[in-house]
Amino acid sequence: MSPIKNTDRGFTLLELLVVIVLMVAVISVVSVNVVSGLDSSRVKTSARQLATVLRSARTEALSSGVEAGIVLGRRDRDTGESNLDYGDLAGTLHEASGEQRSYTVLPAGQWIDLPGGMSLSLSNGGGARGALVPPGSLMFYPDGSSTGGRLEVQAGSDRLTIEVDWLTGEVRFDAFSG
Repeated sequence: MSPIKNTDRGFTLLELLVVIVLMVAVISVVSVNVVSGLDSSRVKTSARQLATVLRSARTEALSSGVEAGIVLGRRDRDTGESNLDYGDLAGTLHEASGEQRSYTVLPAGQWIDLPGGMSLSLSNGGGARGALVPPGSLMFYPDGSSTGGRLEVQAGSDRLTIEVDWLTGEVRFDAFSG
């Protein structure tokens, strides 16, 4: 009699379990990196929108010879009602909930929607006319100057700062921190 050859080939249960555990670990690491990359992308996109509006207001002031600026406020997405009462604006608008909120940029009456979980804060700068504007606003003047200030857009640990120089009105990004 000839010996029986074992031609069954396959994997043991232990080998299959090791592969599954490794796959779960790799997927976990990749998903965490993807989620943090999404926050970073959302912050960059929102900051670019804000910087574009700021530059547009500066250009409007320079070309028209009339002051132009932005006023930050919140509106309810369902009713469209806003909180543009200067007494309520403290210079910082923050929503900790996951709801999407809108922030207005005036005088154009243009609304910029920020995704839920994102915060926006404005600190007025030390410009000579900075004390003359209400909190939550940033003005550009026909001579190129502005009230100056800093807008911070933040989601989680990702934050991007937009600086507005009070002397030149230049709008620029600072590096991410987080």
